[in-house]
Amino acid sequence: MPRLSVAIGGPQGIGKSTALRLLADRHPDYETISVGDRFPADFRSLPAADRARVRAGAGARLESRLLANRDGVVVVDLHYLDLREADPRVQRPEVLARFDLHVLLVAPADVLLARRTSDPGRTDRPVSLADAERDVAAHIEYFGREPALGPDALVLDCRPGPLEVARELHHHIAARLDAGRR
Repeated sequence: MPRLSVAIGGPQGIGKSTALRLLADRHPDYETISVGDRFPADFRSLPAADRARVRAGAGARLESRLLANRDGVVVVDLHYLDLREADPRVQRPEVLARFDLHVLLVAPADVLLARRTSDPGRTDRPVSLADAERDVAAHIEYFGREPALGPDALVLDCRPGPLEVARELHHHIAARLDAGRR
């Protein structure tokens, strides 16, 4: 199998983790990594300098894993931006450049807001419509201008739901793998 590293990003609550869980269930040969799962439970309460150190360590470990990928599919659930930070760009360009494909999951702000408010286990993100609009717009803007993402970054609409997003992700991954075999 050819090597392929895929980054999946988008606003918090858009459905990245759910879509990746469904993708992993249907394609167990894909390695899925959630960068956020490697952060301490009290991450948001840490001082900014400590959050930066945690992110840097996670970025270095992720970069090492991507460099070690020789013949498999690695799909990573990560955040491109965190608008709660002084510098909202939370991924280093050198880490982003290690991915073969960047995918941004998007949905209208009202859909994002509904998802955020329906997840009682997550109280660490804003839940106003204005916050959701700002978050979606910032991700779309960032994704359209960040050179480290490459020219063929992909934007997927999450309105159809996580299962359809997982199927669409697999379709794009399979197409990349087929092109790599030629």
